[in-house]
Amino acid sequence: MKGAVVYYNLLNGSSDIEKQQYELINMINAIGGIPKQIYTDMTSAQVLTPLIETLKLNVQVQDELPIIKDIIEGMSGMGEGY
Repeated sequence: MKGAVVYYNLLNGSSDIEKQQYELINMINAIGGIPKQIYTDMTSAQVLTPLIETLKLNVQVQDELPIIKDIIEGMSGMGEGY
């Protein structure tokens, strides 16, 4: 993906909706703007719906996020905790 920004924050399965929404705002602040397109899974999209609608974000819901899966698998050899 040319020009892609990969942002993934492991919230350890956090069910705290406020924390998950905060992480989306944190990502937008970290990259200095709203991404052209955001890919997420259905669970995250449901939690983030109020922000998605308010900020008019272009979100594509995916069954799998292969780039995230590849990153996590690559980190598995780096030590415990991944």
